[in-house]
Amino acid sequence: GRRCRRAAMSSAPATLQGIRTAGPERDLGSGGGQDITRRRIYLQRLVGDTIVSAVKTEKLEKSPWYVVFFFFLYLVVATFVILNRSNIHTLYQINSGVEKALQETSFSAGNTDLYFAGISSRQEMWQWMNQVLIRTIVGTQDDMQSRWGLSLLSFNRVAPGEGVCTWDASLRLTLRRVKTIRNEDVTSPRFSEFYPRTWVAQSVPAGEARASPSEATEPMVGVHRLKPFGDGDTNSGDTGPTDVVWNHTQEKAGYRAQGGYIALVTMPAGRDPLVHLVDTSAEVYVNPAHHLCYGVKRSATLSLVDFFQSGFFRSDLGSLAIEFVLYNANLQSMSLVEVIFGANYAGVITQKEVKTETIALDVYSDHMRYFELAYLLMTVAYALAWLRRLYTRWRVVYKDPWEYLSILSITLSLTSLALWNIYDPWLQEYLHNDNFRDPFNLQLRVLWFKNSRRAAGLATMLIYLRMLQFLAITQPRVMLISRALQASSGNMIIYFLYTSVLLVGTVTFAQTYFAHVSPDFSTLIAAWTSCTSMSFGKTDVMLNVKQEHVQLRNVFYVPFMVFFYFVGVQMFNAIINYSYNMTSEEMEPIFQHDNREKRKARLAKKQMEVEGRGCWNRFKAKAWEVLATRLARRKKKPTERSNASAVEALQFEEKVEALDDESKVKIEASFELKDVKRKTPPIHILAYLIFVLCYLWFLGANANITDNFQINKSLRDSMERSISTSSPSDGLSGASVSFNEIQTLDQAMEWIRVSLHPLIFEGTPRHVRDQAQAQGISGPSSVCLKGWNCLVAMGREGARENKALFVLDDSYKKLLRITQRRSQMVPNRGRYHANTPDRARFDGGKVSATGADVSATMVQRRFAASVDPLAPPSHHEGPAGPEGQDNNVTLWNISSALLEFCETVPEGGETSYGGFGGLVCLLEASGPAFKNQLITMFRGGFFAPDTSALVIDFALQNSNQGLLTYVELTFQVLTSGVVVTRLRSETTKVLGLHMWFDNFLPLSFRLVPGMVYLVLTCVFIYLLHQDFKYFKLADKGHGGSTGKAVIRFFKSDVFNVLEIGSICVSLWSMVIFVLWIGKDSSFQAMQKEPYTTFLDFCTGMASLGTLYNRLSAANILMIGVRPLKFVRLNERFTKLFLTMARASDDLFWFVVMLAITMVGFVMLVHIIYGSKVKECSTIFDSVVYCFRYTLGDFDFSPLMAADPLICPFFFLYLVLMYSVFTSVFFAIIDRHWIRLKVPRFQWKMNLKPLFGRICRCIDWDEDLQMEDSANATKKSLPPTRRDRVRTIYKAVQAVSQQTFTSKRAALPVGTRLIDVCHEDDQLDVVMTWSQKEARNLMAMFKALQRKKENAGNEVLFVRRDVMARVREEVRLSQREIDDSARLMRYSVRVREQAALQDQEILATYICVLEHKIHARFASGRRQEVDVGRLRFEARMVGGLRLAQASDCSEEVSLRDEGGGAGQPFQEALEAEDDDADPPPEPISLDPCGLRDPLAPVAGEMSGPVSASRKASRATMLQSMTKFRKSVEH
Repeated sequence: GRRCRRAAMSSAPATLQGIRTAGPERDLGSGGGQDITRRRIYLQRLVGDTIVSAVKTEKLEKSPWYVVFFFFLYLVVATFVILNRSNIHTLYQINSGVEKALQETSFSAGNTDLYFAGISSRQEMWQWMNQVLIRTIVGTQDDMQSRWGLSLLSFNRVAPGEGVCTWDASLRLTLRRVKTIRNEDVTSPRFSEFYPRTWVAQSVPAGEARASPSEATEPMVGVHRLKPFGDGDTNSGDTGPTDVVWNHTQEKAGYRAQGGYIALVTMPAGRDPLVHLVDTSAEVYVNPAHHLCYGVKRSATLSLVDFFQSGFFRSDLGSLAIEFVLYNANLQSMSLVEVIFGANYAGVITQKEVKTETIALDVYSDHMRYFELAYLLMTVAYALAWLRRLYTRWRVVYKDPWEYLSILSITLSLTSLALWNIYDPWLQEYLHNDNFRDPFNLQLRVLWFKNSRRAAGLATMLIYLRMLQFLAITQPRVMLISRALQASSGNMIIYFLYTSVLLVGTVTFAQTYFAHVSPDFSTLIAAWTSCTSMSFGKTDVMLNVKQEHVQLRNVFYVPFMVFFYFVGVQMFNAIINYSYNMTSEEMEPIFQHDNREKRKARLAKKQMEVEGRGCWNRFKAKAWEVLATRLARRKKKPTERSNASAVEALQFEEKVEALDDESKVKIEASFELKDVKRKTPPIHILAYLIFVLCYLWFLGANANITDNFQINKSLRDSMERSISTSSPSDGLSGASVSFNEIQTLDQAMEWIRVSLHPLIFEGTPRHVRDQAQAQGISGPSSVCLKGWNCLVAMGREGARENKALFVLDDSYKKLLRITQRRSQMVPNRGRYHANTPDRARFDGGKVSATGADVSATMVQRRFAASVDPLAPPSHHEGPAGPEGQDNNVTLWNISSALLEFCETVPEGGETSYGGFGGLVCLLEASGPAFKNQLITMFRGGFFAPDTSALVIDFALQNSNQGLLTYVELTFQVLTSGVVVTRLRSETTKVLGLHMWFDNFLPLSFRLVPGMVYLVLTCVFIYLLHQDFKYFKLADKGHGGSTGKAVIRFFKSDVFNVLEIGSICVSLWSMVIFVLWIGKDSSFQAMQKEPYTTFLDFCTGMASLGTLYNRLSAANILMIGVRPLKFVRLNERFTKLFLTMARASDDLFWFVVMLAITMVGFVMLVHIIYGSKVKECSTIFDSVVYCFRYTLGDFDFSPLMAADPLICPFFFLYLVLMYSVFTSVFFAIIDRHWIRLKVPRFQWKMNLKPLFGRICRCIDWDEDLQMEDSANATKKSLPPTRRDRVRTIYKAVQAVSQQTFTSKRAALPVGTRLIDVCHEDDQLDVVMTWSQKEARNLMAMFKALQRKKENAGNEVLFVRRDVMARVREEVRLSQREIDDSARLMRYSVRVREQAALQDQEILATYICVLEHKIHARFASGRRQEVDVGRLRFEARMVGGLRLAQASDCSEEVSLRDEGGGAGQPFQEALEAEDDDADPPPEPISLDPCGLRDPLAPVAGEMSGPVSASRKASRATMLQSMTKFRKSVEH
């Protein structure tokens, strides 16, 4: 039996020899494992080697729907929590507003206007501080009517510093000086007399570590003529030069607590600021008159002008840092503003930065706690699941890149939550004390909050990227793209490293050669960024370098672009294209299997619908039966033909799948042309051309697109030129501000007061106005812009009589309307949300004198909400209660002079803009009166701190074209204090329907094409209905209702969807046009109405015109695509359509992957950079910003300035999107490109139906071609990339199969069991048992396969049915193992004990027998001694030998011939070798027959003897006989 088993296993294939140590046998014990292995071996013998060892098609394990849904829920919760905690919109409003107000406000520097970026000297730095920073914060008494005191952007209150009174504001200056040494130690003595001392370092940057060896720390002595402030409030006059000492502070103070020369600038509202020189060694100085209520250690107090003139800003100035804190009560936020100036050894201010970081103070939210808890629990759940996978399948986790992405995302999510939960209690501590006075305390919290946002942004990005993992295990096409990218990653990394090495040399060359002429190459980082940008196609940095400055620019530029741009892009395309094609070939069996499963599912669904199986189908049938009974009609049951057609269709699809690619493409093309595609008659094409031409004609005549653009451009040019110039005495910057540069409410007020009058009354040059009046185009009192666009002026109560169109006289008084809307003001309680408890609100401590909150003392009232000037008032509950517009207009403080031409209008008032209410002012058409009214508005309380929105609207007419233009200027004050300006202009051409007889031809020119267009639209509706009837007739086999037929009709052809969409938009736009005509017809009557009613009428016409233009734009797009329907029968266009159809699945899922990846980076850029960069401030702006990166339009400079730590991630994003993902598009299209041999276009045959009868002289049948013979040899087309990759793949597979076959040939070939072992009863029993086991296994497999085909969800089927069988089999095998173990223990305890006793008995018997053998041998030895003695005696008897010699000679000779005495012994040895006892040899008593030791004795005794000897002989023979008998016994 063991020989047979060894022979069988030695002849088994290698795949079965390894079964013993593979699979689940390791978990089932030795007994069960051998049992299962034996079953597999017997199954192998029954079904054969090829079936068991055959390669099966890989099948994707799709995740259950609830797993994907749970992760999607996790993604939504994480995004909601992170966005809510980041509060990006609030941070951006304040940061951008403050930075723009400080950077983009001009100041006067001599005879020129400069901005912050243009500062280059210490004098200009001081002028900016005085004119922009200080004056903007302090303001004047005239500013108090429209702003809050001591504020930037109206609402951002500058907080007091340490020791400063609560009702004042302060700035902290930190000055760092560069140490100087004698010039003789550096250069030759000849230059020392010009420059006695020189710097030891290039500069001392702000924030550098304390006690730097290059920093000067000796006290500075300033000299000025006025006596420093003492205990009094003013200087005591000119007392001569006085020394002021400013000591260096080494302790933890100043900018970033790094020490320096520190000064505190205190600013009261409406008064001059003071400068306190901080000296930590001095005594605490307390003087409320000097704005120091709590005391500051200072050495002197100076005025701001004296401070600058004292000589502290010397030539050794290294850096100057200005710090202050802003408190916004509207948004309940705290901002840290840092203005940094850095000087270099050349004496130029090179570093100029304005940094603003903001944190929200009111972060309390009831519902957010639950979302944060859910986010935490979900993250922990995914962390535990990852650890479980690591413990159970660590080898798989180690090799899967998605697992690294998952653990990184989990780690960052937990880090962001941990940082936030540390930051939140720290922030709560900050709210209830005076820590806000120290900018360094706020800076620490800003840094902590910024790190939390960084971790949250990266976590959000990775969570979105992890969504691709679930798509990859759910959709095969996503897995295809994912595997292709993984396969190409190695080659792309190698190529990227290769180009990076080359890029290092080019960067070094560019920096060396271009640094002196371009700032883009001035540093190594700048040169690297510029060269990298050029490699991605952005060449602006090189175009800025002029050829006359650098002669070798083009020598470097052209080769660089050729290699790094053109070759690099194509290299990425080649790598990804090859990987995509190779991966497609590998996964082609998976796609075929998936298609077969889908066809089976469709067939099963069709059969269920026909047979009425399934709960939903039974419910529908029952409901329809009840409905049909009540309506006395019955639904026609689907015929057997529909079922058969569905089955035949699926069978046909399977046959098509089995064909080669070329045949498959031809069949698809034939069906593509057969399905819908009836040939379009030429008359339909002609009708469509007329339809398009009429629509374009109608649109061009009525939309006024060009006219609207020209007028809008003219207005914008006028706005750009309308610059308000104020003087420093006005309390403003003393510089110019245009309409688009307005940032604050002060600038808006100044622009209205100064620039609106010149814009209206001086917008036309004098000579142009005189020429227009001479030609009669405009009257003497006309007010025009650009000469031809004159403002429409009407009376307050309307015209007294019916005047001609656009004729102006004295009855037309009002020219322009200004509407102001104000926001509700609520008390400042230190909270933003209404439900914020007292423990979470900001109070800033208590004022010692009054006991009030510090926050309420700084800002008493705040905005409830900003009012949108173009939206109606809101009355819903906001974060702080009822919010929106202040409609209590009767309580507004309006002067009597202002009420002469202004009025307060409640909500719903007709005279206000849109009926929204507010303060409405109508300005007159007279220039002087217009200007006086503006001055009255400015001084009479028109502008107030609660002003939230301004709308300036008026109407223009253009006599050249008869155009009416409505113009709207809006100013919206946000809660951050930033003012947003908008310009809107809508132009329409008045039809003049009241004079239709005189204007019949122009009206016909404008309206007749629209009528033709409408008629043709109705014709296309009819044609679409006919196509549907044809489709329904051809679609009878599918059955179903008309609704289902309609759905299938639009699903079958995308052009049907475009056609019905174009028809709907056309009808909708015609309705809008009819409404517009109705308004136009009432234009004559509107001239008799008040001016405000006329403006509202113009607003309505402008809104209709805007809507019509938008609908027309969408309609034009669809009309432009619809002509493709007429050319799809062409073979060349069929190739394009089939290519797009075959690639649609891959393209769709790739676009989904692209969108998910881009959204992940969108969330990252929005969370990290949304508070600093305008393009990332909202989600939609961030989407556009990231999409621009995909197109190669990128700029790293704002990202580097905002947060350089996260900027490298966007370089990775640029490489991924621009180089990799765009190459995938090309790979997909190239993979699915259709190759069809298209015949040449036959012009004569196609033109014959049109011109055949006209031009008979032409041979129209000349270019007809005969079809190729079916038996002719087809010319092979050039191979595509797909064909080449497929050929390579098949060659690789053939080599692999050949190698595998050769290895299998070297192994023992499987033989039948009966050829190895002898057939017996035991083998028959084994064969019978194995066949029975195999039948049971196959029966179970077939039963499970039938259940799988009927199962709806494969995952649930495997879990419930298959795994249940597996668990039952494991349970039975475990029971067998337990039984075997029990029998083994019984054998050890019982049977082996009995066998041990038997062995002991046998051993005792052997020992006794051995003792007896030894005794017998001893006795034999004694007998041999006796025999020897007897032989000796026999020799003495010689006569016996002679007597017996003659008698025995014959007998001895005969016995010698018979074999001798050794023969019986040899036979006994052979018998013993054969395991058989030898037969006993009879002992002969004849002395002649002995061959043993007794024989010689007998021989000696032979011979003649005497009688006595005879007697002795007889005695000896008798004794020998006894001896022999004893031996025999």
